[in-house]
Amino acid sequence: MFILEPQIEIAVWCPDEQAKLPPEQVHLLVHWPAELADLPTLVIRFKGPDTLGFLIEELARYRRLVWPGSESVQGETVRSSE
Repeated sequence: MFILEPQIEIAVWCPDEQAKLPPEQVHLLVHWPAELADLPTLVIRFKGPDTLGFLIEELARYRRLVWPGSESVQGETVRSSE
């Protein structure tokens, strides 16, 4: 079975349509591959820095676990408990 990966987009959301006001949210959008095109785009909205920070930290932790030899990304730190 061949499964295509979804396309992931990250964007900011502004409270006005012209984006003249400062952005207030970060959106993570998952666009499904053609085989699942009938599904709506999945949108996860981060309305505060703590939930987004948690996701970023967990993704970095699992990245190090699965691919320990990969290069660190800018600003990434490794906690001593890992």
